[in-house]
Amino acid sequence: MEQDHYTLQVAPEDCTGCGSVRGVCPVKNKSDVSKKALNMAAQEPLRAAERDNWEFFLSLPEVDRSSFRTDR
Repeated sequence: MEQDHYTLQVAPEDCTGCGSVRGVCPVKNKSDVSKKALNMAAQEPLRAAERDNWEFFLSLPEVDRSSFRTDR
């Protein structure tokens, strides 16, 4: 699956700003290891763009999840 990519999209209207996702995310930012892969930011300036990202995410076709490796 070298040609495939993975993304995690959060519904902007569902985010409460609690920070839990950042707290449990074990992955470091590859370009700045002082940051995690998920970071908190003020919601209001990002809401419109993230709403567009959410709509795009919803338009993606379903995939066969049994083809993903989960043992790494």
